[in-house]
Amino acid sequence: MDGFVVMLRVVVACTLALGACADSGRAPPGSAGHRGDSPGTDRIFAYCPKPGSGVARRAIDSGLALQTLTYVQSDQAPPCIVSFGGTQRYFDVFGATAWEARDAQRLGATLSQLFPLQAGRRARLVLTAEGERGSGSNVWAFTFEVLRRETTQVPAGRFQAYVVAMTQQGMFNNSFLEQTLIWLHEDTWLPLRVTHRLTRGYADNRHVDWEATRLVFPR
Repeated sequence: MDGFVVMLRVVVACTLALGACADSGRAPPGSAGHRGDSPGTDRIFAYCPKPGSGVARRAIDSGLALQTLTYVQSDQAPPCIVSFGGTQRYFDVFGATAWEARDAQRLGATLSQLFPLQAGRRARLVLTAEGERGSGSNVWAFTFEVLRRETTQVPAGRFQAYVVAMTQQGMFNNSFLEQTLIWLHEDTWLPLRVTHRLTRGYADNRHVDWEATRLVFPR
């Protein structure tokens, strides 16, 4: 199932792909029990796609259809809320990962610093997730950067898009390092393509690279 799954008190990161989860042993936090150092919500830019917008997706390598990503939040204030057809709701990170966190305002505030999208804009967030059975805390640094604006072709069509890089890095004795590239539709900010590159860390199942096969717009 998509999203982040809690196993005991260890947070296990999952990609937005059916049945694709990554367990590095120290996976980035996505559930209750984390805190961040990003700014507050007083400068938040409302970047969420309109409720009812959706992205039908397929895995790039296999061509298999993945669950459709649907934005369901009642307003456009971040963090954005998404669904995969069921009753479960997740906090969205540009279509790259989903969070079950109940306190994701800092995440939304951090992502909003990239908007209006412009090459060179950067944002950074540090989170601390509680370890299993009182074993201590795992510290993660998330860095976001708008790399460029370009024309991209996906099965859903040809679009102008901004490419955003998300780097997830473990700190101190945690060697995890992964970079994710996200292509965001220039006008709607819907994700068009997501690719992952794991440099260091353990994963049972590699994050699935995907691309949009159809974009759904609210009436």
